[in-house]
Amino acid sequence: MATKKTNTKTSKQLFDERSAVIKNSDEAVFNAIYGPNPTQQVIDKGYYAAKALPSGATSYDDMFASDDDISVISTTKATNLSDGKTPNSEYMLIDEITLQAVAGTDVAAAVFGLITTQMRNGTIEITQDGRPILQECSMERFFNADHIVAIGDTNAAEGTAITYTQLIVGAGKIVLDNPKTLYPNEKIDVRMKFGAGLSAATCVRIELSGSANARM
Repeated sequence: MATKKTNTKTSKQLFDERSAVIKNSDEAVFNAIYGPNPTQQVIDKGYYAAKALPSGATSYDDMFASDDDISVISTTKATNLSDGKTPNSEYMLIDEITLQAVAGTDVAAAVFGLITTQMRNGTIEITQDGRPILQECSMERFFNADHIVAIGDTNAAEGTAITYTQLIVGAGKIVLDNPKTLYPNEKIDVRMKFGAGLSAATCVRIELSGSANARM
């Protein structure tokens, strides 16, 4: 079952409520957002990384790697962060995390969906500069979908069953009951341990979503 929102406040409202974190860390950024003549606003944003993992892998900790380059999208990796670090002068409040996977070796062509059995029986931990974003927990909680939509069917002979093609919406997304702040220019670390070695080469994708400050 997907994790549902327990808080009716929007990401922007949560970001505003925690603006003191920004003020204490960088008053110039705070004034750019909340001052009388703002030059920045709060926007929806997500940091993502996708990597191709080899068959038999039992763990992985380079989703956001120090040698990542935002300008490089290849068959083995893609991300919108360079060096695995958040941008300078940007604060982000994340309230959703998505973890997905699909069998294969080509990240650029991958159609991501629910995580594998080996991943489900493993654990995940996310930190930034040692601060916990997601305490080590079972990846089973990411084996979810908001709903399944029938997008087509296979014509069958009279008297036989019709096979529907299904689209899983919201696969692998959880909502944090306790949103976390990501600070500027600090590395994000994701540590995964699988319950068993991956049975096949697997593309894995993670996204941290929420609200961040940006120039108008």
